[in-house]
Amino acid sequence: MMKRMILAVALLGATALAAEPQVVYLWPGVAPGSESWTQTEEQDPSHGEGIGNFRNVTRPALLVFLPPPAAATGRAIVVCPGGGFTSLVIGKEGEVVARWLNSMGIAAFVLKYRLARTGDADAKDPAKAWERKQAVMPLAVADAQQAMRLVRSRAAEWGVARDHVGIMGLSAGGYLSTSVALRHDADSRPEFAAAIYGAAPPDLTVPADAPPMFLAHAYDDGRVPPVDTSVRVYSAWSQAGIPAELHIYARGGHGFALRKNGLPVNTWPDRFRDWLADLDRVKAAAAAPQEPKPAVAGPQPVPPASPSPGWAPPQTELHGSLTPGALRALPESAFAFPQERKEPLTDAAHVRAAIARFSQVKNVSDEERALAFANLKKAAAYFNVRLQAADWHQLMTGTN
Repeated sequence: MMKRMILAVALLGATALAAEPQVVYLWPGVAPGSESWTQTEEQDPSHGEGIGNFRNVTRPALLVFLPPPAAATGRAIVVCPGGGFTSLVIGKEGEVVARWLNSMGIAAFVLKYRLARTGDADAKDPAKAWERKQAVMPLAVADAQQAMRLVRSRAAEWGVARDHVGIMGLSAGGYLSTSVALRHDADSRPEFAAAIYGAAPPDLTVPADAPPMFLAHAYDDGRVPPVDTSVRVYSAWSQAGIPAELHIYARGGHGFALRKNGLPVNTWPDRFRDWLADLDRVKAAAAAPQEPKPAVAGPQPVPPASPSPGWAPPQTELHGSLTPGALRALPESAFAFPQERKEPLTDAAHVRAAIARFSQVKNVSDEERALAFANLKKAAAYFNVRLQAADWHQLMTGTN
């Protein structure tokens, strides 16, 4: 019995040890820009959840959380916790988020980025404390960019696809995820970015290669108001023509993360999961080989029944998007006048022949001729027919 208990304790200890994240430092030696720092890093496991909080981070690192190999999807997300650039809420907004992502088969890399110095006399001076925060923010952005490069450089080791590395930030971490989405090189560009009740950089000039963006916020966030942050980010992405999705919940306050309190804001993880799935569908559709334009083999079948006098082409088909299938199915009369009903219009020769016939038709109203003009223009564009000025003159005036 005693031996079994000892074995059980040993197994539990091994499991706990395996659950500890691997720590990988971002920079070899001292991180650039902080060579003169002398503060000592502090960890407070009693504050917050899981790992707890950190202060005075001087040597930035990644905490690596990998899903079971059998469940891994090949996707990875760099997770940037918040803390106002004076602390890191790595437990609630890092470790807990990472393990949730692991449950979806996503590898998570929690970023422990550099922070403004605290704990000394200057930290109690509001003006000096603000200056320190302003000075450290570009260094924290550099850490986030380097984190993206590091994950890609070791993608094979961690079972990650290089083109499936995104970034997510919460609170102050949202400032980092948005900044990396705005400013990056080829190796640090994220596949997508997410900011959850995130702060936002003042300059939101969106580059043409900015990734899709997901945003979630609470309307009653008094610390980081969404109208000054998430709404601005969404508007900037929208104006740049880059996909973005924004969810603003009526209640939730600041720092809700993955905590459950019975409010609709608790559903943002589900919306993020849905958004990721849709992102994959869009990418798959874009990567799928395009169907070649089908070749036309001989004359197409004539419509079985002749329309009654006064027949008019169906407006919804003619003025909508004409797909190849729809074009082949339409009778030639759909591009002509009521009295012009022959074989379906299927190739460039028929386009020109239709124009020639139209020029011979008499007593045609301006409305009918305009309709024919609009639809023949579509047909000509589809069949790559270069119509000359004389062709349009024929069509519009009925003269040779």
